[in-house]
Amino acid sequence: MVTLGYNEQKDLEGALSYLKERGQAGEKIAVLGFSMGGATSLMVASHDDRIDAVIADSAFSNANLFLSEGLSYFTHLPSFPFNPLIIGIVKHVYGVPLEQLSPIDDLKTVKSKPVFLIHTKADLQIPYENSVQLYNSLKSNPNAKLWTPQKGDHMDAINEYTDEYMNNVSSFLKESLK
Repeated sequence: MVTLGYNEQKDLEGALSYLKERGQAGEKIAVLGFSMGGATSLMVASHDDRIDAVIADSAFSNANLFLSEGLSYFTHLPSFPFNPLIIGIVKHVYGVPLEQLSPIDDLKTVKSKPVFLIHTKADLQIPYENSVQLYNSLKSNPNAKLWTPQKGDHMDAINEYTDEYMNNVSSFLKESLK
């Protein structure tokens, strides 16, 4: 069951523990997440010192806001009355506290950890403004970076700009993990 990062945070924390306990992690750890995985990575990186750098591609800034504004994209139903109804069901039936799933709030505590946000401006599923808002919440972090290429669907920067994507990610990791 997908929980928009609520339970997935525990998955990432468990993966970090697994790697560390078995000596499989390097000296430094960077995580890369796409969409919900990007949001999850940001939320965990905000409080877990085992993560030295994070890359989030096409992440949402706040789950409740994302669903309130964007659920119709996925359901093809009118926003009202369906979005509030579906959101209420998700909260009640699955016990997911959407208001707590807010990378933008979590990032306010990240003062120096390297963060690289990637988001295409043509993303219709999660508008790129989400990453702009995330970046703006990191203004006091000198190690925050934002790249918003023009074209490409959701999580598609890697396909539309393969060489540039790989070069940007590689440069970010080399600088962040030295």
